[in-house]
Amino acid sequence: MRQALRWFLLAICPLPLAAQAASPPAVDYARLADLVVHRTWKLAPGERVVFFWDKAYDRGMASALRAAVLKAGATVDDLAAPTAAAFRQMTPAQLAARDSAWPHSSLRVAPRRS
Repeated sequence: MRQALRWFLLAICPLPLAAQAASPPAVDYARLADLVVHRTWKLAPGERVVFFWDKAYDRGMASALRAAVLKAGATVDDLAAPTAAAFRQMTPAQLAARDSAWPHSSLRVAPRRS
C-alpha cells in the first residue's frame, strides 16, 4: 500500500507545475508587419494606407505596420475608431464630421452628395 501511495504522490506532484499557464511566446510585430507590407499588400512607393483601428485593442501591430509602410515609401493616414459606447453617443453632426475626415480620394470613393 505504501509503495502504491508513493507512486501516486510522485505521479500527481508534477500536476501543479503542468497546470500553470505557459507564458505566450513573444510576437515579432516588425517581422509580421514586413510580411504584410511586402508579401501580402505588395506596397509601392507613393501608395496610401489608411489605418482605422481601435487603439485600446492594439498590442503593438499598428506601430510596426506604420513603420513598415513608411519604410516601403508609402504614406499613412490615421483615423481613430471610436469605441462602441462613444459611437452610440455621437450626434448626427459629429457623425458627419467623422465621415468627412475620410480621405475619399485615396479610397476611390466619391464624397456623399446632399
